[in-house]
Amino acid sequence: MSTTPIDEAKLEAFMGQAVTDMGAIISAPLMLIGEKLGLYKAMAGAGPLTAQEVAERSGAAERYVREWLGNQAAGGYVEYDPASDRYTLPDEHALALADEDRTWRWSTSPNCAARRKNTTKPPRCTRNLSPFPRARKSIRRWAIYGRLRPKPIKPNR
Repeated sequence: MSTTPIDEAKLEAFMGQAVTDMGAIISAPLMLIGEKLGLYKAMAGAGPLTAQEVAERSGAAERYVREWLGNQAAGGYVEYDPASDRYTLPDEHALALADEDRTWRWSTSPNCAARRKNTTKPPRCTRNLSPFPRARKSIRRWAIYGRLRPKPIKPNR
């Protein structure tokens, strides 16, 4: 390592970026899960909900919805009220995460831009959001049954 003086502000900015990137790595798959299972749609416009209520509205297992909500609250995607143990998806967030009819729409498809503005119809990629249908089925099984039931892998010959 070099003996040159360290710029503390530059080091702090870099560390902040690294932590932000790690948070994105962790949250991106959970955003996909939230969209695929309809968790954002279940929360949109519903006001404060418990994890059990979100699970009932979406049809997913409450245990995993609770973990998902913890991540979403930590990342600022949903608001959490510890006094009532309820979560709220703000209307502004619902507009981007749950409302398919609006001009601003977050898409988890890798073939789409992160946001759309001033479009009259959805791009092709929002019709089939997942290029990985087996992954989508596995996510759904995980959320409903609480465990994955993987299919055996066939060896390549």
